[in-house]
Amino acid sequence: MGARVNLDALNTFAAMGTFVVIAATAVAAIAQLRHLQRGNWLAVQLKILEMWNSETIQEPYNYIKTILPEKLKDPAYRADLEYGPIDRAVHREMVMVDWNAHLGLMLEKGALDETFLQLFQPAIVNCWAQLAPVLAIIRRRRDEHGIEHFDYLVARSMALAERPRKDVFAGLTRPPAVDEWLAVDHPPSTG
Repeated sequence: MGARVNLDALNTFAAMGTFVVIAATAVAAIAQLRHLQRGNWLAVQLKILEMWNSETIQEPYNYIKTILPEKLKDPAYRADLEYGPIDRAVHREMVMVDWNAHLGLMLEKGALDETFLQLFQPAIVNCWAQLAPVLAIIRRRRDEHGIEHFDYLVARSMALAERPRKDVFAGLTRPPAVDEWLAVDHPPSTG
């Protein structure tokens, strides 16, 4: 009977040892997955930054800021947007609509996060301001499927902007930036 107790104890000890090894392996796997996820997140952020700085995106971004307001005064241009099909070679604003819709889809699916929004929020808000009239025209006769993710991107950006910002300089002293050209560029008025 004594040998039987020792075998039972040995089996129990072996089972506990196996459990510890499996648990340690699971913890290591979770840590590795988090590391891989962070690496993928960084790769996505860098790719978006690379694309953002490319002529493929910057040309239509400049278009919506400089040319689009004048183009929208043309009834034929607006009719193209309303009735389509929309030629993206003519309607360069659609590249920015598509770009922002893709970013919104990536945000919705978790490939992007609020760090991304913090970095690109000014551009997202500017795109929305410039493209809102275009989206309104498109919505007259088309379904929302192609642009709903752009709306989502903007809604998340606006929600983030409304939250109180945490002070990134908490406990730090912000380095001074001396504007040596202030007096030259904006001389005091003598009036």
